[in-house]
Amino acid sequence: MKRALLVLVIAAGLGACRRDSDQNKLVDGVPINVTATVVPAQASQQYLFLKRDLLIFTIPVINKLINADSTFPELIDAGGGNYQVHDTDIHYGDATFTIAFQDINGATIDPIAVRSSSNSLAAVTVNITGSSPLFTYTETGKVTLGLPGVLDATSIRYYTGTAAFTGVGQANGYTLNFNVSQQATAVFQGLTTGQVTVTGSGGTPTAPANVVFYFAQNRNIDGTLSWEGQSGTFHVDVTGPGYVITPAKRIILD
Repeated sequence: MKRALLVLVIAAGLGACRRDSDQNKLVDGVPINVTATVVPAQASQQYLFLKRDLLIFTIPVINKLINADSTFPELIDAGGGNYQVHDTDIHYGDATFTIAFQDINGATIDPIAVRSSSNSLAAVTVNITGSSPLFTYTETGKVTLGLPGVLDATSIRYYTGTAAFTGVGQANGYTLNFNVSQQATAVFQGLTTGQVTVTGSGGTPTAPANVVFYFAQNRNIDGTLSWEGQSGTFHVDVTGPGYVITPAKRIILD
């Protein structure tokens, strides 16, 4: 009996020592909800993964332009200096990424077809379209070289852009607009600095939705949100999982 009691006491002590950042923990007795849909948080999660996968191929393309003999089998030539990549993800569904190139004057160039024009490369323009079970979305943006006209694999690159998410299915009736108004640092596999503001509305009855989140050095995001009369904080890991915390519950984002 004493041994059983000792085991219970030790287990209780270990449970009390678990970190508050553990996404599966009951924080201050708040229950976990694994079935709720928090539309603005899930749109933000999909936005994060779209940035990750955009930069997974865009940053290497820029770096490969340094070498005159580089080839680009990952790109589909869509004509007119436009190149595409199609991708599928469990979160953002099916997406088409279209990129084009600009020189230091904002004129369109094609450094893949005319390699010498890479000497004046200043930016890569971005257009994304796609759909998931919760949204259809479009995005326009730009990856800018920190030193326009200088192709250096170690130089800083920046991202700015806007995106529009329109809800379907469980998110039907939602409209959410994303804006990176200031330059965010762009690296392979994501953004490492930058603030994103999201405005929109949705729910029944329709209510305002507002989100502000920040990219961290590890490419994860943390932010605050309000929707359908509720408010809270949220976190999404660039590898997939995330969660929303409100005063009443902790909601897991798959």
